[in-house]
Amino acid sequence: MSTDANVTGDHFESLFEYAPISLWEEDYSGIKSFMDSLRADGVSDLATYLDEHPEEIEKNIRNIKVKHVNRETLRMFGAVSAQELLSNLDKIFRDEMRAHFRSELLAFGTGR
Repeated sequence: MSTDANVTGDHFESLFEYAPISLWEEDYSGIKSFMDSLRADGVSDLATYLDEHPEEIEKNIRNIKVKHVNRETLRMFGAVSAQELLSNLDKIFRDEMRAHFRSELLAFGTGR
């Protein structure tokens, strides 16, 4: 028996899976916990904090939980499976990505 909700869910899953662009479903709850702990510790200038503690950028890259990637993402990175891709994230998130991720952390931390 099929319901409209199931049909809609299947439709959106297909759109995600077969989209011609790289799509990632990510869980940032670990990063939210990190931001909450900084606020609780009285850190008010996130940019200065990250400049003084660059290791926190790396730590928070590892805090991202990738839940799902689509076929285009696998093709783009030459991976046969999501498991292969996810076990090699350290090769994907290289130097230039760290600078970009720092700006994402700042945006996340300031509510943008």
